[in-house]
Amino acid sequence: MEQLGIDWRLFLLQLLNFGIIFVLLVALLRQPLAKVLRERSDRIEQSLKEAAKIKLELTSIEERKERELARAKADSQELLKHSQTVAQEIEKKAQADARAHALELIEQAKQEITAQKERLTIELKDDLAVLVKESIAHSLESLTAEEQRSLVDRAIVELNKQSSTKHANS
Repeated sequence: MEQLGIDWRLFLLQLLNFGIIFVLLVALLRQPLAKVLRERSDRIEQSLKEAAKIKLELTSIEERKERELARAKADSQELLKHSQTVAQEIEKKAQADARAHALELIEQAKQEITAQKERLTIELKDDLAVLVKESIAHSLESLTAEEQRSLVDRAIVELNKQSSTKHANS
């Protein structure tokens, strides 16, 4: 080994120093290291137990969440059906009310049209009577007194005929 540049005496001394330090370190540090390793092992074991417990709780919470979601979905479906039914009833009622209101408006319009027709008929008759009167007056002005008398006599005869025909039909 001398060829490799190793001094045996120095090598043995270093080996002895290493052995002494190793024995001292083992003697001094074994219990504290064992304690630290034991505590760490206990903490890991405790963490694993807590993780298992948390996993069980999480599973329970997930199951509860699924049940709640299913119940909420069912409730929302029921609420949706109910609201659709109510909406249909409201729509039917609104349509019926609209029809009734439309019929009232139509009846009211018919009554107004009839009343207006009667007023217009009366006004038209009055206007026609005035026009006929003015026309007759204008025509009579151009006739002689004898022609006027003849015309009045014929009108009286004609009115008497019409009056007797109406009484006979009644």
